[in-house]
Amino acid sequence: MRQLTLKACPMCGSKKIRLVKRDIESRRGGRPFVAKKIDIEECPTCGERFFSPTSMEQIAAQQPTQKTSASGRKSA
Repeated sequence: MRQLTLKACPMCGSKKIRLVKRDIESRRGGRPFVAKKIDIEECPTCGERFFSPTSMEQIAAQQPTQKTSASGRKSA
């Protein structure tokens, strides 16, 4: 797992930030999906979650692909 980048929570000031793996609910093209086991930093005091560029890449890698029709337009 990567190193902690935050020393304190910018929302509540707690110094108890921890690295965790969480399933993250997101949307792509208006459709929900769940990205599994994403590395994030989380504040156990206020519950705020912080996503690094690596976390965002993990989510993007798990996004479902959108189907396109023969005309090249995205299907509904």
